[in-house]
Amino acid sequence: MTKKEILQLDNSGRSTFKQCKKKYFLQIIKGWQSNFGSTALRYGSCWHGIQEGYHDWIVKNGFPKDPIQKMEALSQALQLGKDVYTKESEKKEFYDDFKNFNTAVDCFAQYLDYFKDDEKYLKIISTEQKFECPIEAENNLEEKLLSSLPKLIFTGKIDLCVEMDKIPWILDFKTTGWRLDQVIMKANRRPQLIGYSYAG
Repeated sequence: MTKKEILQLDNSGRSTFKQCKKKYFLQIIKGWQSNFGSTALRYGSCWHGIQEGYHDWIVKNGFPKDPIQKMEALSQALQLGKDVYTKESEKKEFYDDFKNFNTAVDCFAQYLDYFKDDEKYLKIISTEQKFECPIEAENNLEEKLLSSLPKLIFTGKIDLCVEMDKIPWILDFKTTGWRLDQVIMKANRRPQLIGYSYAG
């Protein structure tokens, strides 16, 4: 790799590299994948599809104002979620469990009920927003380290950008089996969210 080349990093690659450098080489560089898929990752992709479909409708039309608009927004959300779930299901073999499309639909109904007042104080700016941010040196040591590397670009996708009280916020959807208090405690220290906040 020459210094003129660009090295793109995303959070999945960073996390895999930290976990196991050999796994990073085989999976990210060589593209090797297991024949068996993760029901958790498939569920997460489906959930993101549902959220993207719903909030994309809101970006274009505003929050639904009547039953017909609510049905249109829900239809777009569930169709995109179903499309993503189907596409993910075709790629690999799965040991199916409760993390399926029906569960995602049930959870989305609960999500809508819990956040039913969002339209009173939130403005949806964008959904699934891709970004590319250069990694730049902030001190002499970092400048010395980065000078020997190709140009580094941090890439990713921000789940949802909103405005509340005239302040922009980013929202990252997580579908996890962890205990909620553990997730909350660790969220602000996660490299992913730190990077996404920088990008935002």
